[in-house]
Parts: sequence; C-alpha cells; structure tokens
Amino acid sequence: SIPLGIEEFSSKRQNHAELRNRYGLSTKKVVLSFGYIYRTKGIEYLIEAVARLEELGEGLPAVLIAGRVPKRTGLLRIFQRFNEQYLRKLKEQITDAGLDAVFHFAGYVPNEEVYSLFTLADVVVLPYVSIDQSAVLNTAIAAHVPVIASNIGGMSETLRSSGILVKPRDSQAISRNLKKLLTNQTIHQQLVDRYKVLS
Repeated sequence: SIPLGIEEFSSKRQNHAELRNRYGLSTKKVVLSFGYIYRTKGIEYLIEAVARLEELGEGLPAVLIAGRVPKRTGLLRIFQRFNEQYLRKLKEQITDAGLDAVFHFAGYVPNEEVYSLFTLADVVVLPYVSIDQSAVLNTAIAAHVPVIASNIGGMSETLRSSGILVKPRDSQAISRNLKKLLTNQTIHQQLVDRYKVLS
C-alpha cells in the first residue's frame, strides 16, 4: 500500500522534446532528483554515485536536479540559509568531480509539467539521509518510473517488494543500482510493471 496515496497529475501532457531542449539533456538517459532542496535530501551521495559510474566505464546519463531551496520567514530563515549553503556545496562538488556537463539544475517545476518530467526520467533517485514519508516516491510510482531510495522511513515499507532500497549514504550501492537500471532493460521493465500494479 502507498501511505500517502497515489499522486494525481494536473496534466498528463508530455513535452519530452521541449524539456530535453530546455535543460540541455540531449538524447541521454535521464536520472531525476525532484523536490525541495535541503540538507537531509542526500543529493551529495547521488553526485558521488554518478562519479563512480564514470569509473565503471559507463556512458554517463544526464542528471536533472529539479527543485529549489524552500523559502522561510522569521526565525526559520536560518534554515533557508543552511539549505542555500548546501546547494552551493552541491554545485562545488559537481564542479570538483568534473561533472558540470552531466548535472542540470531545473529549479521550480510547475505542476502541469511534473508528469512530463517524471515520464522523461529513466530512474528517480531518493538518497535521503532522514525522512518519514516521501510524496516524491508516490509521484514516481504513479508515473511508473523505477526508483532507487534510501531504506528508511515509509520508503522502506513501500518499496520492500517493488523497488530498489539502499543504505543511507551508500553511494556505491546507488551507483551499482543505477548501472543496473540504465543498462538492463529487463530489470527496468520489471519495476515499471510492478508500479503499474501499485498505482
């Protein structure tokens, strides 16, 4: 069962060619990280995982980071500053790894483009270091996109029999499973079929 309920999309229009052109994705396979950007999201482990793919000799996918730092007011502004600092560090990490041509930042995505963005993706990666439930996971399942997620919170329960779970902060496991999903069409399709049943 899906704890948060299945996502209902405001539009199911697909504008894949337009999105590929807008974000410079060319014809590469696409790995998606979606949602607000904050420190417990674990995006640094996705960056490490993609850098490891290079060592494995795989042609690198395009990685799209879609989302922005949440705006805060009053005393909570300090959390916004922490998260803005986190985003800067992620960009530095990408540059230091020589992956500027691989990672693309999309910022805010309007509701009417969410379905198109998810169905463009070959894999969604949710490398959270801390979370209870994930609405992004439900969106990926509803769009039938294979997910690699940290084995924590509600994600463990949801994906136990129908997904790929990795230990938090384990970039090696993320990389291994990315390679599997990007190169093995049979495994990829098995997950798609399971998600169709779930949703």
